[in-house]
Amino acid sequence: MSTRHRVAVDVGGTFTDLVAVDADGNFRFTKVPTTYPDYQRGVIDAVRAADVSFEDMEIFLHGLTIATNAVVARTGARTGLVGTKGFRDLIEIRRANRPREGMYDVSWEPSPPLVPRRDRLTVAERVDYLGNVVTSVDESEARAVARAFRKRGIESIAVSFLNAFLNPENERAMGRILREECPDASITLSSELIPVIFEFERTSTAVVNAYLEPIVRRYMDQLSRDFRGERYGGEILVMQSSGGVTTPEGAGRNAARTIMSGPAAGVIAAKALGELAGVRNIISLDMGGTSADIATIFEGEIRTTEESKIDFGIPVVFPSIDLITIGAGGGTIAWIDEGGVLKSGPASAGSAPGPACYGAGGTEATNTDANMVLGALNPEGLAGGAMKLQPQLAQEAVQRIADRLGMDATKAANGIITVSNANMVQAMRQVTTERGYDPREFALVAFGGAGPLHCAELALQMSIPKVIVPPNPGLTSALGLLFADVRYDSSRTRICRADQLDCAEIEAEFAEMEATACDMLRASGFDDERMHLQRIANFKYYGGFEAVPLSVAIEGRPFDQAALDTALARFASEHEREYNYVLDEIPVELQLIRLVAHGLIDRPSLRQSDHGGTAAAAETGARDVYFEEENAFVSTKVYDRDRLLPGAQLVGPAIVEQMDSTVLIRPGMSADVDRYFNLILETGAAQ
Repeated sequence: MSTRHRVAVDVGGTFTDLVAVDADGNFRFTKVPTTYPDYQRGVIDAVRAADVSFEDMEIFLHGLTIATNAVVARTGARTGLVGTKGFRDLIEIRRANRPREGMYDVSWEPSPPLVPRRDRLTVAERVDYLGNVVTSVDESEARAVARAFRKRGIESIAVSFLNAFLNPENERAMGRILREECPDASITLSSELIPVIFEFERTSTAVVNAYLEPIVRRYMDQLSRDFRGERYGGEILVMQSSGGVTTPEGAGRNAARTIMSGPAAGVIAAKALGELAGVRNIISLDMGGTSADIATIFEGEIRTTEESKIDFGIPVVFPSIDLITIGAGGGTIAWIDEGGVLKSGPASAGSAPGPACYGAGGTEATNTDANMVLGALNPEGLAGGAMKLQPQLAQEAVQRIADRLGMDATKAANGIITVSNANMVQAMRQVTTERGYDPREFALVAFGGAGPLHCAELALQMSIPKVIVPPNPGLTSALGLLFADVRYDSSRTRICRADQLDCAEIEAEFAEMEATACDMLRASGFDDERMHLQRIANFKYYGGFEAVPLSVAIEGRPFDQAALDTALARFASEHEREYNYVLDEIPVELQLIRLVAHGLIDRPSLRQSDHGGTAAAAETGARDVYFEEENAFVSTKVYDRDRLLPGAQLVGPAIVEQMDSTVLIRPGMSADVDRYFNLILETGAAQ
């Protein structure tokens, strides 16, 4: 008898993870290598490895990395840009600033723009600051631009004109001509994609979308064809950077919204797991094979941003979960710079050839190799021995680093982990202390294949008192897909001082956006009881640049003077927390209004039990592990995670092994298993 399954697959840089749940709440977990560049093969491999029939799948949810990889590796579509005459170099000039890490580096150079200068063309057109068309698009000039693109074999074209967010007439005229002259090219109009102020950010977003659209669309088309070939007739939903899901067509059309697809799912899972553990302030750490993704959840709300960057100088102005991603994963490569200083990342060995100890051809020392030398990883292999490791190759790779540093392999391995941890601590501070949050008031939810190995030391350095390690940490991002709602975002630029604002006019705008969003949700099968609408307003100080997004009303409450006063009070509070000052004498200005519409899904119930367990019942042996605080190898008990039942208590040092990860509990720490099978580490850091 067949059983219907909801299946979620997250494609990472190293592994492709699957979580499936049936109608009775039974879960299946599978991890297979990512198949670059044909990612869909790994997706199908994962479904088959889970022994789930495609015909028995009720719904399929998908987290992507294809958009991220295309931008980082510059493998997107050949893209052209049409701009206003005089603004040809907008995406190269950017904001004329530098990243913090390159501030004083005289040799620093920005990454090249996604569109080279020869493929950035302009036309004489102009819309003024009030939205009036001063100069219309000349058809003969526009057709000459379009024919030049067609002759060059341009696959995708972005159109971004000055002030088009106020009046899209000229962009639409240009788009019509491009579609006539370049019928095979994808066309992105900035005024349709993201009608907001600031021409650079709007143009950058349009360019990123155009650069990614053919790539994502082809991938989704191929995945859909392959699924149909496997007789899957259900719905495919794709995770967006905002934390909501969309259709394959929506993902292709708005490809830039999928840049942080996989990491966003991990944050959703961290929130759900934290709520089960009774925690509302959470730092989410997703450390996999290639990178570490870090985010914050404050008072039960995931922190979001209006702008994300996958590379410096390439902003994407779509609502996104506020994530910091750094090159710190199990496969992150250690190296020594010209000054003889040990470095870690951002380069990664990935899944092929992988860390040296995988025995697949990798020769450079990685975090995984260093942990192997320190005794933290089982020398018999990972995934319960299914993935064989070669400790001698790890020793040789680390020894080459050690020889250059003039130390033994143990000290070098510890140094590799120390440097990688320092990089993550710096990123964690960026999302906490630098934004006015006290880490001592947060719990760390650590997942990904490598997160549980590093989380205890990171928590100590950040003075975080509690760490939550989920039951299947290496598959937690895939689990988060099952908790994601369908989501639609819409926004409009509305610039006005708060003391001159017409609340009735803003209310009418919100009501119009809500009506459109509700129609879209109903078309997706949601009734009114399963909709959640959230109104967002961006405010800033008059004459300033930075805006603070905040919720001003929920579920139909009218935007009146009382709602505005509440929003302004919240703006002042948020501004003081993040920037440490309030300017009472400066007027506040509305910059943008936004609507977030959720179609609420039925979320699965996670396994729970009140059955009492003991650590002794899960003990499998012991091995020597190096701890820096002891400056020696220490005999450390090893436990089987699958045999750790709720109520079991452990005392560090200890190692907990499971199919998809290894948890390292440092000396002086304790841990217990809660009713949801989470491993809760008490670090004592904030005492």
